[in-house]
Amino acid sequence: MRTTHLLWVAGLIGFVVVGCASSTLSYGQQPQENVADLSIDESIATLGVEAAKRGDYEESVQLLTPVFENDAGYKTQQGGAVGYWLGHARDEVSGPQPALRTWNQTMRALDEMSPAWMRTADALVRTTFATGTHPYYEVAAQTFMTFIEQAGNTASFPPAERRRIQQHLLETTFVLPDNIKRRVGLDPADEIRRITDLTFNEHAGEVLTAWWRQQDRQAATPSNERLMEHLVRVEDARRAYMHDEYIDARGRVYIRLGPPPITLDVTFDDSAELWREVIRPSPSLTSFDFSPGIYWEYDELGHEAHFLFFEEEQGDVYELGGVMDMMPRRVRNHHATQGSRSSNTYAFLRGMEVALAQLSVYNPMYMERYSEVENYIAYLKTGGGLNFETPTEQAVKVNHQSQREDHRLKRIRRETVGAAQSTLDNDQRPLDVQMRWARFLDQDGATRTEVYWSVPTDDLNPRDAIGESPLEVDESALPDESRVVATARLEDEQHRAAHQATTQTDVEAPADLEQNRGQEAAWILPQTVAIRSEMPSFHLGLQWDQRLGASADAAGNFLLRQSTARLDSLQQLDATSTSLEMSDVKLVTVDPESLRTPLDGEALTPYPQQTATLDTPLGVYFEVYHLAFDDSDRTRYTIDLEVNREQPRRGISRWVRGDDVTQTATTTTSESAQRRVQELFLLDMESWDDVGDQEEVTLTVRVTDDITGDFVEREVKLTLLNGAS
Repeated sequence: MRTTHLLWVAGLIGFVVVGCASSTLSYGQQPQENVADLSIDESIATLGVEAAKRGDYEESVQLLTPVFENDAGYKTQQGGAVGYWLGHARDEVSGPQPALRTWNQTMRALDEMSPAWMRTADALVRTTFATGTHPYYEVAAQTFMTFIEQAGNTASFPPAERRRIQQHLLETTFVLPDNIKRRVGLDPADEIRRITDLTFNEHAGEVLTAWWRQQDRQAATPSNERLMEHLVRVEDARRAYMHDEYIDARGRVYIRLGPPPITLDVTFDDSAELWREVIRPSPSLTSFDFSPGIYWEYDELGHEAHFLFFEEEQGDVYELGGVMDMMPRRVRNHHATQGSRSSNTYAFLRGMEVALAQLSVYNPMYMERYSEVENYIAYLKTGGGLNFETPTEQAVKVNHQSQREDHRLKRIRRETVGAAQSTLDNDQRPLDVQMRWARFLDQDGATRTEVYWSVPTDDLNPRDAIGESPLEVDESALPDESRVVATARLEDEQHRAAHQATTQTDVEAPADLEQNRGQEAAWILPQTVAIRSEMPSFHLGLQWDQRLGASADAAGNFLLRQSTARLDSLQQLDATSTSLEMSDVKLVTVDPESLRTPLDGEALTPYPQQTATLDTPLGVYFEVYHLAFDDSDRTRYTIDLEVNREQPRRGISRWVRGDDVTQTATTTTSESAQRRVQELFLLDMESWDDVGDQEEVTLTVRVTDDITGDFVEREVKLTLLNGAS
């Protein structure tokens, strides 16, 4: 079989060399190498690569496929990995799926971060998200993270590969918050537009990879949906708003915020008055001198979430600016020319009127300026008078007002809109989860983090969620049952997923929920999801999904509602026994009679809500670890419980005198034969004096080891309502 295979390949070479020689002469090119001096595979590979370069993709696929199947990591002397070129050719011939499969196989066969690997990996990432090929999203996102890890350490890469990685890093900087920019060596005050603006420090790769992992809010899935959303936006922006490797301002905003819901093209071509009164009389001014503008508005993000782009002089490149930037340069620079009918002054006022008239229809922020300019031009047409500004004074006034408004907008938008916004949750009905958490030290030294949560029953009727779904669903065929699946994902210090814990809670049938709808304090029984960690520092990603049916096999596992949360930068409890340690404070509901029975912390009912009323029977539970023995093998410790109640004042008195603060404290001393103890304190809130309508309560527990003098304290916060919660 081996001999037959070689004879077939040799015959193919003889055929290809003759055909390629004829093709080469017809293109007027000289062969780069003497094919006779190359090995069989090298000859085929070289010819296949050259075919891909000149656009003969079917010929390239025919030549490179046998070489690739024999060795997926094969590289030619000049062209690099044949898998890269074969994927490129297959993309043109058969579409992205065969190409991505080829590149993925090629990457596994090459050394990671070698020049050939980086080139192939870049093609895989770009093509995956540019074409929306979902089966490869996960591998492409992981590959992108490998690029991000190189931030600050790209100097040793060949120029072409270094530029590829830097382009991915540049596109990431568009969505970074200011605190992360500072940590990676970037100045938040500097606008980063090009690769040459990047100044990463040596820790940037570590910081950026951890930050991207932190953006993954859906703990129940292995994918980082926020990262994938970003990469899709990047490819959309590159396709629509990239010019000569430069992403203009529209593309940068698109990457940050996604597609704009409201858009407007601001033009000057359709204004008869501008043509008749400004352009036609001017020997040097045309309608093309006025820069077209594009207005984007993200109304769901607030009043200031709108952007005005103007076209640069080179054309089709738009930058972020104001109405002034759409005026011709000569008009902008000389709009204050003296004279009641200066052509530049009048062109400035009339041009501003045309632009503001269009913008004011979409945003009232422009209405005041438009009305002022429009009224002034009408005044001029009547012949003017002595009680109004001259055209020059009016032009200067409008200019200053526009600059002031644009500066204010930029400042407020920076504060309110943020560096980036995700739309992943826009189509998903939220689940109103309230939760608390506490860390405990297990006997084996691991830190156990318990997350307590509950949901109001009014928020759980599956019929409500199905009724708002865009899908056509026959409700009569659906099961009555639903469930809430809670997931806690443990992440290491760099936000790499370690493991996760999942619990399921059955939800009452719709009829029972309707019967309880509107009742006071109608919550499902508090639930707990716990996860253990032995890492010094860790993070938790939390997710709650309400799904239709009693199991994953029912009703297609239809997702009804969802909520996510994060607990970042948690620290392991000290398990060394060398110093005093305590758990976090666990807020619980407790019956006073339960104090007569032996204390079992795990049997206590947690209180996950953020608010409570005076008649809520609350207690604080905590555990103390590593108490020291005295000479008689006894431990002695003191517990100080401090309650701070803060009631906001109303009106001007709040600014003059601050909020009302009421402080009470109690102290108790105990002893035990154990180094590890459990404690429960009942809060008698009904006895508190002068409780306001709403108070912010901080409970601080301080434990002192009377043998060593060591102490440790924890606190828990609660909003107290003097009425129904």
